[in-house]
Amino acid sequence: MVISMFFQSAKIFAALLVFALSSAWAASTKDLLNADHLGEHLKATGDQKEHIAKHVAALRNIVVAYQTERARRTNEALLWQGHIPKLKDLKSLRKSANDSASAAFDALKTALNNKQIERLDKLIGKGDVFAIPIAQHPYYHVQNSPLFPEFSGKKTAYKLTLPSQPDPANTWTYAQMLKIWTVRNFMPSVRPIDDLQHAPSIAAHPDWQTREVSVSDRYRLVRSPLLISATLYVPDLVRSEFDMLQTHYDSLFARTWDDYAAQNRLDSDIQIRLKFNTIYDKAYLDLNRWTIYLEDSEEIGYEPNKIEERAFYPLEALKVSVPGREIEVTDVFGTYISPTYTPGEKARYFAEPPTEMTYLGNEKLLVLYFPAQTVMGTPVISARTKHLKLIVQSHETDFGRCELMWAFKKPKSEVRPPKD
Repeated sequence: MVISMFFQSAKIFAALLVFALSSAWAASTKDLLNADHLGEHLKATGDQKEHIAKHVAALRNIVVAYQTERARRTNEALLWQGHIPKLKDLKSLRKSANDSASAAFDALKTALNNKQIERLDKLIGKGDVFAIPIAQHPYYHVQNSPLFPEFSGKKTAYKLTLPSQPDPANTWTYAQMLKIWTVRNFMPSVRPIDDLQHAPSIAAHPDWQTREVSVSDRYRLVRSPLLISATLYVPDLVRSEFDMLQTHYDSLFARTWDDYAAQNRLDSDIQIRLKFNTIYDKAYLDLNRWTIYLEDSEEIGYEPNKIEERAFYPLEALKVSVPGREIEVTDVFGTYISPTYTPGEKARYFAEPPTEMTYLGNEKLLVLYFPAQTVMGTPVISARTKHLKLIVQSHETDFGRCELMWAFKKPKSEVRPPKD
């Protein structure tokens, strides 16, 4: 009996191990761009492997060409010069890439049997091959949508003084500069005090209590009236953007460094670039709805000297998975929740099911100029400044308050640049 139970347990363990290994090695979309992995997944023979390698190489070239060209058109440096890509052009670019990829897959299938073709089609349907990042390019775009949920509201950056000159020995890339100086956050749809979760008292409901479970950031994001990205436009970033435009967009951009520095007021102002993004009516992008100011680490506030509205444009439609809203129910006396009927037992239920939604809206580009010096003539941002906050809040509704903060921690020489 004991031996029988041992073998039974061993069989179960072996089955679980095989399942775990097969799950760990399950093919994914990125295997479409790896000839060895794809050949293994399709159980290819010797002659087929060479055929697969040839067409995977062709597919990689198609993906790289698409990713590079799309990145070039949506590059942040280009947007702020007023060159906003049209949605129909981006869609046309993607359609052309899809057609080329389909042709590559059709050519690949010519050497496969029916079973292999079926496996390949299932793998193709698993995801978007163009979303696998493989292209190496110098371009960068600040993503300001719920598909990229890094809305922390805070970035750790190196110490600096403004106004100042760019570091002539800077080796950081344009993408690295944008990553360290760009903060993203969202406007809460309710004030924090309205979002507190109070369970009903036992006196009011003697048999059960309910409590709304804290919702995820993704849930809050897609219901926010305003998504915000803010870039502190420091001199090193200004210079790297200038070099980017001169190197890669010479036909669109012809200026001297002195002209570019003067245009961006490096000697007199603190410039912050904002992206306002909403899925609601474009009226939510109207500056009259919002109060915007800068606050230093001594809690001194500064209003912008000037605000420029650079561009307004529609966003691409994005499919976003939204978690449901959950309610926690407590069975106070153990009357309702089976099978244990334990007093105080808790259960969770969806008050709102998970959904797939299309995120579609509008975005506005804004440039804010703040005074670089206080009324006493001292720098607003100096080596002693611990942090800087940009605060956006509504003065006509009960929306919460959005804070975007740059924390100045170390000298630049001690800070590692973010990965490109």
